[in-house]
Amino acid sequence: MTPAMFSNASESGFEKFKNEMNDKQNWTANAMTEMKNALKLADEEEKKFLQSISHDLKTPVMVIMSYAQAIIDGMYEDTPENTAIIIKNEAIRLEKKIKQVLYLNTLDYVLDNEKEQDEVYLDKLLSYLVSNFQAVNPDLCWQLDIKTKPAIMLGNPDRIRVSIENILENQLRYAATTIQVSLLDSGPSWGIEIKNDGPHIPEKDINQIFKTLYKDTKGNFGLGLNITQKIIHFYKGSIEVENQDGQVCFTIRYPKK
Repeated sequence: MTPAMFSNASESGFEKFKNEMNDKQNWTANAMTEMKNALKLADEEEKKFLQSISHDLKTPVMVIMSYAQAIIDGMYEDTPENTAIIIKNEAIRLEKKIKQVLYLNTLDYVLDNEKEQDEVYLDKLLSYLVSNFQAVNPDLCWQLDIKTKPAIMLGNPDRIRVSIENILENQLRYAATTIQVSLLDSGPSWGIEIKNDGPHIPEKDINQIFKTLYKDTKGNFGLGLNITQKIIHFYKGSIEVENQDGQVCFTIRYPKK
């Protein structure tokens, strides 16, 4: 082989190497840009979330302070007892919001460090939860239909309970007269359907309700639903919501043991 041929081969190999390096540099630069943009977006979302939650927490605080000051000044419009009840209810509302924020803030860490999983009997859990909710909210008609038992999955019982409780609490805000809870055998999964006969969710909001920044028509943020979605996805399950004829239906699927 002549020197010229060696030279051409070397130049060809060098050009190929150079092009590959340029491609890698371009890919790395693009990846860095995408990562930077993603971090910036996440930072902006976090700031919006904190601002929104801060404003949301201020409302019950202001109500409590206002009514407490009215009692001190003797300027309340209603009886002291009824004014105290309002203060108590706002304090309960505030406590619930704070607990949700704290729970959401630690949830990722807790899930990532979960080492053991227990058997969770979904049929027993649903019976327990519906019984409790029915006792506290007797004005609503509660319908429980367990089509299969035992319905066993693996997970942390407390977190599975929270994932279902949050949906039931959400239903309470919108149900007109009835909440239906069903447990179904869905092949490889257990299906939990929770329905209420309240107004439909606007179609534009269907895919937004599980986000922390989502605020519903009653001014509630999607913290509970976001917590529920995180827990369900951690256990390889799924959750869907759809408007049906005269109903809104949440469907949870958890894998069988």
